[in-house]
Amino acid sequence: MSWHNPLPSLWSAGGLICGCLVAFGCTPEGPQPVACRGEVYVDGERVDGATLILMPPESDGRPFSTLVQDGKFAFDEQTGPLPGEYAVGVYAEPAPLEAVVDANRERTHASVRKLRSEFSDRLVIEPDATRWSVEISQDQSQPMELRWPPDA
Repeated sequence: MSWHNPLPSLWSAGGLICGCLVAFGCTPEGPQPVACRGEVYVDGERVDGATLILMPPESDGRPFSTLVQDGKFAFDEQTGPLPGEYAVGVYAEPAPLEAVVDANRERTHASVRKLRSEFSDRLVIEPDATRWSVEISQDQSQPMELRWPPDA
């Protein structure tokens, strides 16, 4: 009676299973996030230090956001939007922390009014597909140019 080592056949079976998974079952189904990039302009000027929001028209859809620095934005393959139409929104960064701390330290109505007046003119464009939208395709290879107002 001879003893048979089962390891070589287990290795072969494991390799076959892994190969099948890679070939047939490892890619997620449905649309994939899109790596895309571009520039954002408001009133002809490049936006700097803001957040770009892409809001899907469906209320159950997930919004996507990224920073805009020196007018440029980018999404990668992991964080990018799914293909489809999105309402575009732009939000300037909030007031600097130092200004908020100073107003909080003084705790006066005047310091809060001063803070509001200094930062009330921050850029805010709410996502609204009837006013500003963009279509993202699965093969979005060309940079996008987002301009507000859209007809500018």
